[in-house]
Formats: sequence, structure tokens, C-alpha cells
Amino acid sequence: GGEGEREGEGEGAAPEQPGSAGSRASVGSAGGKDRATLGFKYRQARDGGWLVSSVKPGGFAARSGLIKVGDALLEVDGTKCHFLGKPEHLRDLLLGHAGSECKVVVSRGGQVATVLVTR
Repeated sequence: GGEGEREGEGEGAAPEQPGSAGSRASVGSAGGKDRATLGFKYRQARDGGWLVSSVKPGGFAARSGLIKVGDALLEVDGTKCHFLGKPEHLRDLLLGHAGSECKVVVSRGGQVATVLVTR
């Protein structure tokens, strides 16, 4: 990446916001047999927030249609995402045991939505 960009692995959800640039995080392996992801990749915007950069076909985000590319991740289970400095911190919030629930607050086009997801 370019100067000031950070990359890492993680998973999250957020609404569409054009023209943002920053870090990217990929949703790869969940890091353990009992850990599950939400089916999307994210990146850090220049303002320090986190945006959904892609949605994994067949993952929760794609199947539900509730999390879309460009969504801004505001909170995960009550923790504000904007102040998480590293992609690993967001990844740790988003990963969980398969079948567990996670509450994700996203912003898309000025509208804020709370999405209850199952990993």
C-alpha cells in the first residue's frame, strides 16, 4: 500500500461511501477451527474509519444482503470501530465461534442500521 496505509486481515460490514482511501484488510482464514467470519473484507479510510471493501460470495453478508461494499463500520458488539487503530483489532471483534451472534452497526448513504449477524 501507499504511505499511511495499513493492511491486515479482518472482517466487518459497512455502507457505501465513494472516494475513500486507506488500509485494506482481507477476510481470510478465521484463524481457528471454531472461529467464523461474517463474509466480507474491510479497509481503513483516511479519516480512521473502516469501510467494507468486498463481500465474499456465499458468506453471511452476501446471503443476507444486509452488509454491502462501501458500508461504514460504526460499532461491533458495542465497541466503536472508528478508534481501532489496527486491522487486527477489528478482526478480533468480528471473528467468533461458528453459530454465535454479533451486532454490527453500519452507515450507508447517511442511514444508520443495526445488523444482527450469525457467524
